[in-house]
Amino acid sequence: TILFNSLICGMIGYSLHIEEQLPDNYSHFIEVSHLQDVQLSISEVIKSSAKYDRFVANVRKIDKREVTGKLLLNIKRDSIISKLEVGDVLNIRARLFKNKQLSHDFQFDYGKYLSRKNIYAQVFCNKNAIEPTGEIQKSLPFYASKIRSKILKNLRAQNFNERELQ
Repeated sequence: TILFNSLICGMIGYSLHIEEQLPDNYSHFIEVSHLQDVQLSISEVIKSSAKYDRFVANVRKIDKREVTGKLLLNIKRDSIISKLEVGDVLNIRARLFKNKQLSHDFQFDYGKYLSRKNIYAQVFCNKNAIEPTGEIQKSLPFYASKIRSKILKNLRAQNFNERELQ
């Protein structure tokens, strides 16, 4: 019975951590057919691609409806207004795209990878679609990012190579 109870507790715990199942998750309110007003806060700056600066963002509102969840924000590289940082709150008017599942069996499934990280959609936009609110959401990732930036600044002052700092 102990093994059975442990198994049941594990299954319940796992299902509670799948954010897509929550009723207020933004994935239930995505309408691919038209642009949506999205308010989000940057929670992580990730490695840029050749065309886009990329961020993980927490969704706060979609079309004035309070929601939760994370999405991948892709901003065209040549159009970045100013350097976005963790904690910045933005209003964006853009189309949200749900992650696509791969149809090929033996290739890396990026959509599945993002889903495992509780990221269920992506936004592709340029600076015209972004309106910074000036608000900063202070959280643990915000403070961790500030500490990291300060450490990197001090290491650069000591002439560390940029390649070593990445």
